[in-house]
Amino acid sequence: MTIGGLASHGGADFGYAAPIVKRAAGAPPDLPEQDHDAYFTFAAGPGAAPPTAARRCACRHAGAHAMTPWRFDDVAAAATPQHALPAVWPTRTGALTLHIAAVTPPARFDAAAFARHGIELPDRIARAVPKRQAEYLAGRLCARAALAALGMPAAQVGTAALSAPAWPAGTTGSISHTGTLAAAVALPHADCRGIGIDLETVPDTDGLAALRAVALNDTERGLLAGAGGPGEDVLATLVFSAKESFFKAAAATVGRYFDFTAIECVDVGADTLTCIVREALAPDLQPGLRCRFDVAFAGRYVLTCFRWSLPCT
Repeated sequence: MTIGGLASHGGADFGYAAPIVKRAAGAPPDLPEQDHDAYFTFAAGPGAAPPTAARRCACRHAGAHAMTPWRFDDVAAAATPQHALPAVWPTRTGALTLHIAAVTPPARFDAAAFARHGIELPDRIARAVPKRQAEYLAGRLCARAALAALGMPAAQVGTAALSAPAWPAGTTGSISHTGTLAAAVALPHADCRGIGIDLETVPDTDGLAALRAVALNDTERGLLAGAGGPGEDVLATLVFSAKESFFKAAAATVGRYFDFTAIECVDVGADTLTCIVREALAPDLQPGLRCRFDVAFAGRYVLTCFRWSLPCT
């Protein structure tokens, strides 16, 4: 399956994943209805039609900021717990391929799914509640698909220090999940020193208040209050997500847990976010270093990515 392609519209670049209503070769004729999407073939190219307004993933900001759709929503809608679908994210530093899968609802989850999919079940996850097991399995299925795209189809992703995924030698990557979706990315280690992605659902009022209190400082709260655009709830979730992405990308180098105060958001753009390091974390992560994040929106989902190289990009 392939998803991606770039088209020009309104002076900006957009990534489209136009679904083609076609069953892939090998799809069983008696495939249950809920599994049909796992066998759809997705394709896009110069001739792909732009999405309709109802199907757009859009981030709207005040002023001259362009509306930037990315067809992550189509992939999210097609994702199933059985397969991780690839989605090409046309970021400012080049196309990034994510693999996305649905998380099985806890009430329907069966731990035997680990064995069926050939995914190792760690003891700590075996003792966890079904919700955590379902999220872990979906994340590892995405990670396996991402590694298969690098020519490592049989690779397992274990757990390293700080509860981070243990990627095979020569690779780096990141896994994220919400209660309904999981995503993963893998790259050759030579491409960057670390990468972090974070997928979040914009919380309700109580959850948003807790997020703002824990993850944002007074300066950041003031910045978002005057930013306009998709709403302060979405922007606050975005900053929280960016800080999570930064931790995932930098944790192996830093070698310890660090707080949300280690970096501070100083600018939110149409499809990027900029933070400044405020704490001495490592020889190459010193106060004053500016770090830029790619961001995307789909409905109530927020997605951020930080690719760490020097200089920070």
